[in-house]
Amino acid sequence: GEGAAQEVGVQARVLESNPVLESFGNARTVRNDNSSRFGKYIEIGFSTQGEMQGATVHTYLLEKVRVVLQAPGERNYHIFYELLAGATPEERQALALERGAESFQYCSGGGSFDRLDGVSDEVQYESTRRSMDVVGFSAKEQMSALRVVAALARFGDVDFCEKESTSHQGDDSQLDPGSEGELLVLAQLLDLSPADIVRVLCTRMIMTRDESYTVSVSPERARDARDAVSKAMYSRLFGWIVQRVNDGLTSGTTSLAGTISILDIFGFEIFKDNSFEQLMINYTNEQIQNNFNHFIFEKEQEEYRLEGIDWTSIPFPDNSAVLDLIEGQRNGLLKFLDDECVFPSGNDASFANKLYRSLKGNPNFVASAVHQSRHQFVIGHYAGQVCYSAAGFCEKNRDALFPEAVELMKQASPFVAALFTSGSPTNSRGGQPTPAPAKRRMLPTSPSLSRTARRRGSLITDSVSSQFKNQLGELLAQVAQTKPHYVRCLKPNDDNRSDSFDKPRMVEQLRYSGVLEAVRVARAGFPVRYVHVEFIARYGLLAPGGAMTADTHEVLLELIGAVEERVLDADGGGLRVGKSKVFLKKGSFEALEAARSVALWACATKLQSVVRRALAHVRFVELLRRGRARASATAPVPAGGGG
Repeated sequence: GEGAAQEVGVQARVLESNPVLESFGNARTVRNDNSSRFGKYIEIGFSTQGEMQGATVHTYLLEKVRVVLQAPGERNYHIFYELLAGATPEERQALALERGAESFQYCSGGGSFDRLDGVSDEVQYESTRRSMDVVGFSAKEQMSALRVVAALARFGDVDFCEKESTSHQGDDSQLDPGSEGELLVLAQLLDLSPADIVRVLCTRMIMTRDESYTVSVSPERARDARDAVSKAMYSRLFGWIVQRVNDGLTSGTTSLAGTISILDIFGFEIFKDNSFEQLMINYTNEQIQNNFNHFIFEKEQEEYRLEGIDWTSIPFPDNSAVLDLIEGQRNGLLKFLDDECVFPSGNDASFANKLYRSLKGNPNFVASAVHQSRHQFVIGHYAGQVCYSAAGFCEKNRDALFPEAVELMKQASPFVAALFTSGSPTNSRGGQPTPAPAKRRMLPTSPSLSRTARRRGSLITDSVSSQFKNQLGELLAQVAQTKPHYVRCLKPNDDNRSDSFDKPRMVEQLRYSGVLEAVRVARAGFPVRYVHVEFIARYGLLAPGGAMTADTHEVLLELIGAVEERVLDADGGGLRVGKSKVFLKKGSFEALEAARSVALWACATKLQSVVRRALAHVRFVELLRRGRARASATAPVPAGGGG
């Protein structure tokens, strides 16, 4: 608990915060057994002596839909399976966990229940609880959080059916008789009345100017309401977890010598079915790739400037057109989405039709007749074309609970009520979340957006895409103030096997992570560089007669003069001489390498001929010697004369 957190150093708390965030924010996907389903930016502060003083975690775009729906081969968040596998008998009794994950709808949607990376959910549960102790979660706080997880696992099994003997066939719903037991347990875990839960999920209050009245909804809409409440509850629980982690990582020191920040963001995603979440993720990667391109470009500019190389005519790849397509203030996809979400009657089909009319002719936007019949569209990202389905875009962008559901949750247990009262997290003392002050807008609002927001209320600025766009802008502003280093993580295969290298999968990861784009950026300029001495050592044999002098500058000029004609023919100005380096474009480098190979081949041929002549001469001399010796041995001895 809190006492344990005070006994350990901040470094241990920072390290132990990761298992907590992974349990509540990571999940098994078809390609990764421990995939982070949220973006994380952690700032670590250091003293003048280099000692860690504290840290702050910022999170972005938790994948809430995973709570209620998992793709085949995937799991819900780890904490569900860890709790169901590792809870003690006392915890099982308190949280009504008498069944395994296979029997809960919210935990079995993907048909996968184990991790394939060798991690045991039961063991990981113990590790998560220990980490929560170290970070500073009290025992009461931990049980309150786990109680919400247990309630959510149960919530998916509360189902609805059509109400019998009604004149509005399909429009009235009631609790499915088979779900009565699940509802009673859920109500107990949340400290709510079962009747109130059913009433709120099966009806809606319609407000007019003069009166309000209640109408019944269909079973399908009741299930949608159940899922919406579940997603909101888990999202607020995760926000509370993050805030409590930040409370535990704060040391109270205000003077820091410097910070090191780590951005762990979701990678580019292309699935069989791509929706709003994938668009936001890929939009993030477009922004980061744009930032990366400018980072590489600026580094290139700096080296060219120091070397005295003219770089103004060098073109560099730029994905700004794709970003304008997504976030443009006038004809941006997200603007059309926010405009559609302003109206209560706004829907996905109308949003898609606006895109087809307004973005027709954009080279990065494709919507064939087949796409339009399915309410789909294709965006040409830096990593490739991605087909998105507009289904669910408006609902996910609004992300608004109907008021009756919010009011119901405010009547739940103190912990859950505080989550829905504040919308954010907690103080570091008690076990309950406490209302937080209104979020301060970190980036200035453009005048046009401010006017629009004033004219239409807060719907636009409260949309998920607008909030995320502002968060992303804030994040990139922070990154711009740092000296970044980029790390790309690649998996050799998706089966977690040793000695297995899946080449197509690796190429795919290189493309999605922006490495191939970075290579294109570098190759747009002069990607091959040699220090003067290295250039002479490699290509000196191309100088007239291979002449070499003690004056490096003189040799370099002579060598450049000898090879320049070959380079110009190959690349048209693809060689530049800097103060300490020689810069080559790809074509020029290949031309020089080809000429060097020819020269080396000629030298090798000449050397071989000389050696062969020498060896032949040695053999000839040896044969001549042997012949003479043989002739001498067989020559007759002259007869002696008498005396």
